[in-house]
Amino acid sequence: MDRNIRKASFYYLLKSKDTAINFFVVLIISLLVLFVMKKGLLEARGINYVLLIIYVLVLATTLIQANSMIVDLTVKDILSNRVQFFLSCGIDYHKLLTAYSMQIFVLSSIVPLLLFLSVCFYVLTPAPKLIMQLIVVYISTAILGFITILAINIASFSIKKYKLFKNILFFGCFFFIYAIAMFAEDIAAIANRVGVEIWLPITVINIILAIVLLVLFSQKKRALSNEKIVTGGGKWE
Repeated sequence: MDRNIRKASFYYLLKSKDTAINFFVVLIISLLVLFVMKKGLLEARGINYVLLIIYVLVLATTLIQANSMIVDLTVKDILSNRVQFFLSCGIDYHKLLTAYSMQIFVLSSIVPLLLFLSVCFYVLTPAPKLIMQLIVVYISTAILGFITILAINIASFSIKKYKLFKNILFFGCFFFIYAIAMFAEDIAAIANRVGVEIWLPITVINIILAIVLLVLFSQKKRALSNEKIVTGGGKWE
């Protein structure tokens, strides 16, 4: 049954128009950034700046797609009572939550992974130290991305107003990305002045955020039950 749910959710997302549109939008944005990087326009600002931009892109392309998929899969399944049907059949919500989160993470990680590989082996001048830094940043960002997806999915099981929930996800993600992108040059300049390699604070911040989200939403997850979800009664408003 668990495998069938994973397969069904995966194929549903593959056939979704919203998933396809978001995939091609983030792919085009990533290709444009890669083109700029290949011309050396970003690398001239220093490796700290380049690493910060890559970090923002990997996290942004993951969350933009994931947020849309959560609304398209988890929220729609709740509003259509499909989730309630699964739970009424005896499926534990932990398994449903994990299955949805894993499939969303897998699909939303395709473009970030291609972006990361392109930067490592095509765009930047090969250097073992730089590639290792990129690998550490990518892995820590991917872990943060998955835990964020899991946390948002946990929250979606107890939300009452899903339209508001969707808007918070969209504008919250946009504001976060915009803020980092706007101050990327200043952040990189500060790191250069104090002699810090930016990959280290990025990794530490990723780990701290992942632990905080995991602790907060693990408590939320324990407070949920099949019965509470079935009788939750959220609405699109």
